[in-house]
Amino acid sequence: MDFLQEKGNRQYLTFLLGLLIASLGGVLFFSYLELSTLREMLISHESTMVSVLLEEGVPKETIALACSKKSYPFSPLSHIIRSFAISL
Repeated sequence: MDFLQEKGNRQYLTFLLGLLIASLGGVLFFSYLELSTLREMLISHESTMVSVLLEEGVPKETIALACSKKSYPFSPLSHIIRSFAISL
């Protein structure tokens, strides 16, 4: 490994490794921000849906059944997260 014995080469590879780690950290951070924004939007949408249904006189039990995980084969939020992760 003569290549890594030179000080300039080691510094350059260290710089590239640091840049790669910083880029990966940035991607993970912005992905987290996007997912939390998406989660907030979904919660806001579901709470708006529940309040409209309650105003229209739909029984609470029916709304609870519609919003529970038992009535869905999967959680809508987990589906969105999976589709977002696949698009990356």
